[in-house]
Amino acid sequence: LYVRRNHEPAMYRWSWPSGFVDAGERVEDAAIREVREETGIEVQIDELLGVWSKTGEQVIVIAYRAWPIGGSLRPGPEALAAAWIPTDPDRRRPAPVFPHDEEILRSFLSP
Repeated sequence: LYVRRNHEPAMYRWSWPSGFVDAGERVEDAAIREVREETGIEVQIDELLGVWSKTGEQVIVIAYRAWPIGGSLRPGPEALAAAWIPTDPDRRRPAPVFPHDEEILRSFLSP
């Protein structure tokens, strides 16, 4: 599930739904909320894919595998478009946008 971003960084590029955790919010709840806000899709988290950080950076990236359980695909206010794009390693997909995207995709594709 990808969104075409309508803001910087990476404006007009395709990436996964993402965002920040609100004060007092559980990380898992933030992930579910961001997917819903950006795509209209309700998801259920299946597993933690990983946690990534970089020395000197203030952002910690936490990625989950999640499955759709409802909603209808439509771009939210932070997206120009939302689309299901195959992640099959043999198929073409959008180029990674953020530093940890390739690692996240590898984690997602591993059994």
